[in-house]
Amino acid sequence: MDPAIVKYNNMSANRWRYFRWTPRTAWITFVYVVAVPSVVGYVGFVTEVSCLFALCDMARLGDG
Repeated sequence: MDPAIVKYNNMSANRWRYFRWTPRTAWITFVYVVAVPSVVGYVGFVTEVSCLFALCDMARLGDG
């Protein structure tokens, strides 16, 4: 087997041993743990609130 593939497999299996906190890994962690869920939650909240107070009320007026 190719030694490069063996080295890659060993590195992949032991990735947690080689992890170090750097500014780059801290930024990536922040983006995926805080920023992305916040943006998704905000968009969902704004969409739900606008539906509850504007679009859904107009839809109910037509049901009368």
